[in-house]
Amino acid sequence: MIGRWRVLALGLLVGAAACPVPTDESAQVIEPETLPEALRPAASSTTTTTPPPEAELETVFLLGPRPDSDQRSTVGVERALEPGATPEDILRTLFGRGGEVPVVTEEEDALGYINTLDDFTLHSVDVDDDAVAVVDISLVDTVTGEASEETIGRDLLVDVAAQIVWTATEIDGIDRVLISRDGVGLSLPTRDASGDGGDAGADEPVGREDYERYDVGFEFPPTTTTAPTTASTSAPTATAGG
Repeated sequence: MIGRWRVLALGLLVGAAACPVPTDESAQVIEPETLPEALRPAASSTTTTTPPPEAELETVFLLGPRPDSDQRSTVGVERALEPGATPEDILRTLFGRGGEVPVVTEEEDALGYINTLDDFTLHSVDVDDDAVAVVDISLVDTVTGEASEETIGRDLLVDVAAQIVWTATEIDGIDRVLISRDGVGLSLPTRDASGDGGDAGADEPVGREDYERYDVGFEFPPTTTTAPTTASTSAPTATAGG
């Protein structure tokens, strides 16, 4: 019995010697496509990360002091917005209610810049085919946070209009502006080169020329004062008696 197992083992060894394993010289490359799917190497996967878009700087206008007049002038400041910002996106950076960042930075505040739109909200900005932007706003009650029906004073309204007009007309495609309050058009006081340009009707678009005195480069005419005149009296002439 033991001799039979020895013969079988010897036969297996002889058979293995007759079928040698191929050497490197006779090995062939097997294309992955010819292998069964389960035996194919895993395909390498790459992950592409899209970088965030670069911010674009847009110019909006605050009001700042000027040395030659008590009236303030418009001053351009830059705000970083996502590419493709709409006119509404740009103007919204001026409105304090609901804003994500302070409208006036610490540096701007130190320079005396102010924003007259802090207590307003912006509803919409619609630009028509004539390059006129209709800007709809609300005055906000600072206590309740709701829309207020309080009358907007003339001095405040002219500052508000100047800021909106200068900012809106800085945007490509906008030449003039109409301002409405809760959907109702506003008659706007103006400050052109002559001083008080009167009021523009609710359906009369205004442009920068209507607020020329807000231009930081505007030269105010010198104020002239007339010295008061005093009546001169002469001493009576003495006459010799006869």
